[in-house]
Amino acid sequence: MLKILGLFTAGLAAGIAIVALMLDVDPGEQGSASPLPLSSAAADEQLETLSIDIEQWFTMLDERFATFDQRLSVLADQVAKVRAAALSGRGAAQPIPTPEDIARLAAERARQMEDVMEARRAGAEQRERDQLLAAGFTPERIDWIKTRIEELQGEANQAQYEALQAGRPAGPDVMLSILDPEALLRSEMSDDEYERYVAALGRPTNVDVDQVLASSPAKQAGLQAGDELVAYGGKRVLSYPELTALTLDGTPGEPVVVDVRRDGQMLQLVLPRGPLGISSTSTVELARRRALH
Repeated sequence: MLKILGLFTAGLAAGIAIVALMLDVDPGEQGSASPLPLSSAAADEQLETLSIDIEQWFTMLDERFATFDQRLSVLADQVAKVRAAALSGRGAAQPIPTPEDIARLAAERARQMEDVMEARRAGAEQRERDQLLAAGFTPERIDWIKTRIEELQGEANQAQYEALQAGRPAGPDVMLSILDPEALLRSEMSDDEYERYVAALGRPTNVDVDQVLASSPAKQAGLQAGDELVAYGGKRVLSYPELTALTLDGTPGEPVVVDVRRDGQMLQLVLPRGPLGISSTSTVELARRRALH
């Protein structure tokens, strides 16, 4: 605004100087093409008009400066109120954290998260131990089960590594250990004990069929949503990973008898060995268990 006012003042001074020169010019010095000099009355009239215009400009500028000052005052009041509210909420202005402060805080949060996860794992293990004790398992047997699961998982990881190094696919047992390490206990526990173990932990002891895919082998054999798969090829099935491993064990396409429970009644269906084309809640339960561990 000050710059505009300065330019306007400079232009005004130049205009007054031109008018003054026009009043003082000598007729003999003008030449034939020069305009006639202004009379004294005309010059006074132009100066008066110019003075009125200048006065109007200054009046307008004063009004705009007053409005600008008023807006600045309102804005300053608003800023002061916001700052006062912020300070009252936190007591005092907080210092800006340094990179060292941020790194220290991140490390502390990571340690807290590790403690929370460890507490969750410990809690889950204790709950399982209590459930197995209630189902009649001795503390020694529970410790053996936990240790044996870890050993079998380590053996399966080594077998998978060796298979990859040799360029051959992993066997059904290896695939089963990846999907559900506890299922390998079946070979070292009786069916009754293993089923009691699974039931004690609140896990399904059958494979519930939620959906049968169109044109799948299961659909063509007559399997229906709501059925329970009890056995595959004469072997008791307690989980979906077990069923998957059994479909891989044997000659693909060979006929396999599948025991099914439907509305409380047992029936048998014949399917070709391989993917059945079903979905089961057992996969959801398996994902939940793996998330806890």
